[in-house]
Amino acid sequence: MSLLIKRYNRLSNNSSTTLEQLLQFNENSSNKLEFRLVRSYPPSTEFTQTLTESHSVYKRYQMAIHHDTESECTLSQFKRFLCQSSLLKDSPRVSSEPTPSCGYGCFHLQYYLNKKLIACSVIDILPGGISAVYFYYEPDLGFLKLGVYSALK
Repeated sequence: MSLLIKRYNRLSNNSSTTLEQLLQFNENSSNKLEFRLVRSYPPSTEFTQTLTESHSVYKRYQMAIHHDTESECTLSQFKRFLCQSSLLKDSPRVSSEPTPSCGYGCFHLQYYLNKKLIACSVIDILPGGISAVYFYYEPDLGFLKLGVYSALK
């Protein structure tokens, strides 16, 4: 990540630098941004496997950005706040539109940079659209404006 920060410092004089420019998205790029959509409720295997890492990013985010204490960022609090939902996995269809392959429900859209989790969009996929619930990211990468990128993506 330190190489990414150094690259940002070189490009930061240009206020219109985009995330894509910073990461140099092309086949020769040394940086790779990946997205993984995992069901958080009921939890999928992929979600369970990434829970510790995801909670760790969330905890650093809450403490740095919202000044929460460590005791306010426990795993059980994280699960209650962002991983459990009253939405049902197989809720009845209320639309004539086809159901997405992932189904409806609660998901975490995880952002990986070079195979390291750096951010997460907590979303609900509903028959009428997608609802953004929360977004958290690695605080050291705040300069990437990942929340803006997430909203536009």
